Amino acid sequence: MQTYYYVLASQKFLEEEPLEEVLRERTRHYHEQEKEIDFWLVNQPAFLESSQMS
Repeated sequence: MQTYYYVLASQKFLEEEPLEEVLRERTRHYHEQEKEIDFWLVNQPAFLESSQMS
């Protein structure tokens, strides 16, 4: 079974932090290390509204 890890943040945090720069740097680092991208930025993921998450 695949294991997933999630990081959640408020919209305010996403607006105040240099997230675009962090993601760009992380992507560059992965490419340099020839590592497959294994992270995603998902705004308002539907699974958070799922009854299984309640």
